[in-house]
Amino acid sequence: MTENNYSFRLDNRIVMTTASPIANLEAVSFYALRGLRISTAEKLEDRSFYVQISATGVEGTFSNVGALATTTSVVSDVYNPASLLTYTFPYHLFTLSPTQIADMPTAGYFVRIVFEGQIIGKGPKAVRSRMIIDELTIHVG
Repeated sequence: MTENNYSFRLDNRIVMTTASPIANLEAVSFYALRGLRISTAEKLEDRSFYVQISATGVEGTFSNVGALATTTSVVSDVYNPASLLTYTFPYHLFTLSPTQIADMPTAGYFVRIVFEGQIIGKGPKAVRSRMIIDELTIHVG
């Protein structure tokens, strides 16, 4: 959608947290797709990701916004810059509940995205995951 101008790749297990709280937070949205393989030997799995919030930003205080989500499709193609392909990225919208909005501190919430793409297994049985996020949007009221 954005011609790769506003996209980023999460490779393996990634935890990204805002540096400061976001006041009047209502939702977080983005397009996300798991893939592409770098080689035919690479083994990727579909893995979970979470959007979480915290009033303090301290580890152990984050809670999920909505349900955890997995991507709806797995891209098995190998990246080839000489033969570029186009994919539809599923849209994900994580809306704060009325309780989360009512309990929000004046300064707002820290926002965190967690992607569970770490390596599981050893040797030829090792699998991991990669996710590409596009058009990350923080919705405020």
